[in-house]
Amino acid sequence: MIGPIANDTIFETLGIISSGFLKPAEALKLLLVGPEYTQVAIKTEKAASRLKWIQSVRIGQIETSRRKAEQEAYDVSFARILKEIIGEK
Repeated sequence: MIGPIANDTIFETLGIISSGFLKPAEALKLLLVGPEYTQVAIKTEKAASRLKWIQSVRIGQIETSRRKAEQEAYDVSFARILKEIIGEK
């Protein structure tokens, strides 16, 4: 399977939906905030047996300042969308 990685807010957002505070369409707006990272899940032995090694790339740690800036940008976007949603109610 190939798809987006769930961010840390998915469970909180689902909780908000189940509480009745947000409709699913409103929650989807919140779940679409921020960068999208892709993950690949190999779920069967058959799929794993078909993998072919191509290369490896070493990835360094993200600088603390960059990580903090990304989180702050996400928080601002999330708050803006939530405020828009709440204002519509």
